[in-house]
Amino acid sequence: MLALALALLTGSALGQVVPSGAGRAHTVWVGGEYSNIRASFPYDSRQHLWGIGGFADYRVVRFLEIEAQGRFLLTNGFYDEHQENYLIGPQFIVGRSQRLQPFAQFLFGAGRLTYPLQTGTGVNVALEGGAGINLLVRERWIVRGDYEYQLWPGSSNIANQPARDLTPNGIRVGLAYKLLR
Repeated sequence: MLALALALLTGSALGQVVPSGAGRAHTVWVGGEYSNIRASFPYDSRQHLWGIGGFADYRVVRFLEIEAQGRFLLTNGFYDEHQENYLIGPQFIVGRSQRLQPFAQFLFGAGRLTYPLQTGTGVNVALEGGAGINLLVRERWIVRGDYEYQLWPGSSNIANQPARDLTPNGIRVGLAYKLLR
């Protein structure tokens, strides 16, 4: 028993303490955003939808984050048309300075379209590619701006019309707060 106790104490005495400056690489940001998106519906229209949304970013490693977002484009629709998005996927940090952090992201999920005059809804697979930049304004606050391009392949259509791809695209700006670090 004495030999086992000495072996355990000796092993723990040889252990190192993690340096205080080498904290976790994992961080969590949560934020809100304003979006101005070209709706792509009615097909080939120039109609822009405006709305708000929220997002959360979880940093896995220094150059990779996972982003989840929900967006509600409820304003300026064609006869009360509106869209919602629920997306998740990787966000790649493509460079970094002390205050600027450019990124590219590839998200996937669901897009929901409410047709004009409340004549029905359609839920579609939504794929998104985008690029933007985060600007650190305080230790725990960032301002974000980005452009995104979505593809909703084979989107459902109104009454007896063939399905077509929708391609909503536009800009969004937001503000985020760092919860963990």
